[in-house]
Amino acid sequence: MFNAFDLLFTLLKEGSECETKMQILNVMCLLLERMGSNIVPHSKTFVQYLPHLWQESEDHNMLRCAIVATLAEFVKAFGSVPEDLTHFLLPIIQMGTNTNESSIVYLLEDALDLWTAVLEYSPTMTNELMQLFNNMPSLLDYTTETLRTCLYISLVHLLLAPEWVMRSQGNQLMSICVSLMSDLKNEGVVMLMRLVDSFIRAIPGLGSETVMPILPKIFDRIYEGEEYPLVMSMFMCIFGRTLLSSHEVFNRVIAEVARDKNENEQVTLIKIFDIFLTRMSNVAQLDQRKLLGLTLINFLTTQSTPILQRFNKIMSNIVEVLNDISKAADDGAYVDTLFLLEGQCPSNFDEYGSCYKTDHDQRKKQLILNDPVHTIVLKDYLQSQVRF
Repeated sequence: MFNAFDLLFTLLKEGSECETKMQILNVMCLLLERMGSNIVPHSKTFVQYLPHLWQESEDHNMLRCAIVATLAEFVKAFGSVPEDLTHFLLPIIQMGTNTNESSIVYLLEDALDLWTAVLEYSPTMTNELMQLFNNMPSLLDYTTETLRTCLYISLVHLLLAPEWVMRSQGNQLMSICVSLMSDLKNEGVVMLMRLVDSFIRAIPGLGSETVMPILPKIFDRIYEGEEYPLVMSMFMCIFGRTLLSSHEVFNRVIAEVARDKNENEQVTLIKIFDIFLTRMSNVAQLDQRKLLGLTLINFLTTQSTPILQRFNKIMSNIVEVLNDISKAADDGAYVDTLFLLEGQCPSNFDEYGSCYKTDHDQRKKQLILNDPVHTIVLKDYLQSQVRF
């Protein structure tokens, strides 16, 4: 295989036809994908040649697509972003994701794949990567075909440096999300909510403040009784995370929704809360159910009379969650199955089932390790917050 790769590289240099070079690159790209890090020692000369090939291909967009796709596979195979390639890779991503460039028509999909790989394998944020993200707002409006990838890149970008991203780009990104929300279908809204949810999970206080522009829309959709179950589940989770993260932000959002409804804040809150109680049984995922259980317990601590008037229904929902997430241990005691014990791998709680190969995987792992769903025992939290 290694000899084949070397021979293909020789053919690539000697070939004169654009179509021939494209076919060779496609085969080399496949070898990089299948052989991974094993091929890296044999590919360094090839990678050093790519900047030259890029310059030669200025008038051949399809050849450039093949080059970008190959670079993405090389980053994945290498398992990091080679420092000597950074100044070559980022301008390519910049060109391929700039909506003002004519080449975006050809390069966008492969450039997004390369951007994803660079972010996933980057250990730290850089000024260059921050500047590159300035292309994202216009990309989110550019086409729905790449929306999933763009939202994923936004998530990977966020987790690379949460505080930096929130303080410098968070408001801009949330403003775009607000404008997108009303135009998206249910699947798109779910993807968007995962990004909003990640903002709050990454840095709860600052995150809930950063996503403040979109929260009134989310709370309003609960108020109106959103019909699609997956969307409603995400709305309710963000409602809960906001309360658990910042009562001050939560109250501001309720106040804004109440103004829009021309209602008293208490009336608006109770209407939303009643829908929350009723629809909680429709939430299927155990981690989401536990989060909603934590939310109900937190509500009980407010000592609000209208909330306490619903005590029986609240406790009934909490007990249902406790039954769902508890199992008997060897000693007969019941344990919270979502609570992460020291040294326990959180991969079972990762919606993508990751095995934590990339730098981004490690950041996702840390996000799970810090999640109240996995750091708090629900029964203990109930006993500590409520005196019977």
